[in-house]
Amino acid sequence: MKRHPDRAEPRAEGAPKKRTWGKSKKAKHGVNASAHGLQILHEDGDILICDKPAGLLSATPAGAKDISAFRLLQKRLGSTERRPRVWIIHRLDREVSGVMVFTVSEPAFRFVKEDFRARRIERSYYALVEGAPREEQGTVQSFLREDRFGVVRSVKAPRRTTDAPSEDEDEARLSVTHWQVVQRAAGCTLLKIRMESGRKHQIRVHLSELGHPICGDERYGARTNPIGRVALHAAELTLRHPATGELTTFASPPPDAFLAAAGTSREKLQVAKRAAARELDAPAEKPKTRMATGWDAVAPWYATLVEEKRSAPLDEVVMPGTLALVAPKRGERILDLACGEGTFARRLAASGCRVTGLDASQELIDLALQRSGPVEYRVHDARDLKGAGLGTFHAVSSVMALMNMDPLDPVFEGIASLLEPGGRFIGVILHPAFRAPRQTSWAMERGERGVRHFRRVDGYLSPGQFEIVMNPGAVARGAKPVTTWTFHRPLQHYVRVMARHGLFLDALEEWPVTRVARDDAAMAHLQREIPLFLAFRARRGS
Repeated sequence: MKRHPDRAEPRAEGAPKKRTWGKSKKAKHGVNASAHGLQILHEDGDILICDKPAGLLSATPAGAKDISAFRLLQKRLGSTERRPRVWIIHRLDREVSGVMVFTVSEPAFRFVKEDFRARRIERSYYALVEGAPREEQGTVQSFLREDRFGVVRSVKAPRRTTDAPSEDEDEARLSVTHWQVVQRAAGCTLLKIRMESGRKHQIRVHLSELGHPICGDERYGARTNPIGRVALHAAELTLRHPATGELTTFASPPPDAFLAAAGTSREKLQVAKRAAARELDAPAEKPKTRMATGWDAVAPWYATLVEEKRSAPLDEVVMPGTLALVAPKRGERILDLACGEGTFARRLAASGCRVTGLDASQELIDLALQRSGPVEYRVHDARDLKGAGLGTFHAVSSVMALMNMDPLDPVFEGIASLLEPGGRFIGVILHPAFRAPRQTSWAMERGERGVRHFRRVDGYLSPGQFEIVMNPGAVARGAKPVTTWTFHRPLQHYVRVMARHGLFLDALEEWPVTRVARDDAAMAHLQREIPLFLAFRARRGS
């Protein structure tokens, strides 16, 4: 069955050769996209970047005759269903303006579409919102689901609870939106927005739930409309060019009406942007607040768990596996970052190394000091290693702790500053693909051939943060929950952060459990086949 061209699914045949269309091509087909407010920002033989005005559809639904950006570009380039010459990659809501990318070759479509799916495309927006957030910046995270009427809402449970779900609804998906105040004005605030995911109406829903709906967005609770439209604008889009691999940013400044309503100007925005760039290049400041680990209250329980070897995966998989990746040599200086009560630090010291153990929890360090072993212990925030006065090390290890640290940039900046050239960093985390909190689980289904077990994965690429109860057994008996935060990030996130600070992978290992307490042979096989832990080693460049 043929697909409607506005569905943006290219046919295998008829892919055009690479070419660049200029003014003569536009004149030949007699289509003036700018007459509808659509501006071309960049065009070559692979991609076409345009600036879409508010009020213009991104793509026309099948069977409809409305004008859209996609249809205008189809006509401009002489595209037909038999010989497509333009492919749509993503959409902006009709009420939203700003930068969009299209491709003009089928190979480019596949390349750019995959980068969108893998979250390698970076996009930022400006939003004029009602009221004034108390903080200067923040993050909104929730599972979003669209109902049958096209309204998107956050839901508590990411999965349906009914046995017969409606076909009109999609599964809820984790969505993360970061925001930062640009300019405050009377009754409204101009925000800069960055998304970790790209769900339908994501920014509109999240800002509304924050208590500051986008001006003009009546669907999601706005009561004011100072500029006569939904005040959301796609300002920047950064992508890898499908032909050259070059990372390029395409920009469209926010409309003058946004700036006027916020009491600012393009010149002031440029000044603020240059100031922000200088801040990024400046030395990192010491965090103003202590990293909230939540480990102090459960320190004795955790120490007992590890010391008495009640956790077979830690004792039989993580400890020996990490030691093999570190490959300690006698006399080396090694830092065990987030050392807890010092079990791994003492194993390193037993190899003849000079070991320093560092943790943000005073209680865990106190417990470590009660154990024997030639280890120097310190209480310090992992996000401020450059100011710790620790000297340099041949290796740094972090066992099952990176998931509890945020942000990661200052952590890895500090690690890189402590490592000697060629020095190695070894990190061990829960496997982000198979053990993401609230996004993965064991599941089963019954069929004609019996029961089938499998690992269910509902999300992976979108980073997120989750509050974890550390004492569930005690809570079940009526105790007050003790919680800490864990941060889910895909593997590519760790690689990017490390690379930014001159740390490059040279080993990657995935570890399943070795001891399976199950009578079900099929389930036991799955537990041995699907890894519980991910371990990696990176070296500092010379």
